[in-house]
Amino acid sequence: MIQLTLKSLIKNLQKNIKANNTAKIDSLKSEIYRKLILKHDRFKKYNSIHDLLPLAKQIENDPYQIETYLKNSNFTILQKRDIDILNHFGKPNQSLYSKKYINSHLNEKRFPAKIIFTNPYIQESKSLQSWAKPKSISRSYGEHLYSSKNSNKSKFLKNIDFEKMEYKVFDKGYGILDSSTRIYLYGLYNKDIGTLSNSSERTKYLKMQVDRVNRNKGRGYCCELHSYPISLAEIERDFSLNKNMIDKIKDTSFKVYN
Repeated sequence: MIQLTLKSLIKNLQKNIKANNTAKIDSLKSEIYRKLILKHDRFKKYNSIHDLLPLAKQIENDPYQIETYLKNSNFTILQKRDIDILNHFGKPNQSLYSKKYINSHLNEKRFPAKIIFTNPYIQESKSLQSWAKPKSISRSYGEHLYSSKNSNKSKFLKNIDFEKMEYKVFDKGYGILDSSTRIYLYGLYNKDIGTLSNSSERTKYLKMQVDRVNRNKGRGYCCELHSYPISLAEIERDFSLNKNMIDKIKDTSFKVYN
């Protein structure tokens, strides 16, 4: 049995209302209600998504008012892709800016393990992107681990759970869209996390490289995370053209996990 999309079901409902096909209208309103409930259950974990239950109930109780419901942008957006729905309902942030356009904030929408924004490096028809499914690859590099013998690299302190810390920065860190597939995110921690390169000087700052890459199996993308301790002076060099972002990073306070 072919599963119709919400958009197709609504078109069929409009068609059958015009034809006064009562039996079909009852069937379609039930199916539309079911689809909306499924969407509600899928999106309720995102706090900024509006409650879809009253809307679903309205359609179930009075499907003949479908034209009125379609004037509501919160309803019409539900016929589109998940990424469009999240982008519509999500609260804009100004924690990322584009290197391509100096001081140009991306107004991204941030959700747990997901960042949605219009990528200025991508052609317009495909520019709305979801950066999701983060996974740490920092341990595989080895050079920033406490056990590393490379004095030219900064190192995490012993017993620091940098992987757990990376996911927090992915959700709430400030940073730069450096290219079409790379973001740099930064965080200030509530205590020292590592030592700087060629030095025993400690630091509370972290820099994380986020690369959007094709997934090894299946369709879609994931985000690879690679982080390391960094000094405030290095952050100031990275943000030499955007002093405002430096102040925002200095105001963060992430928890250190051991």
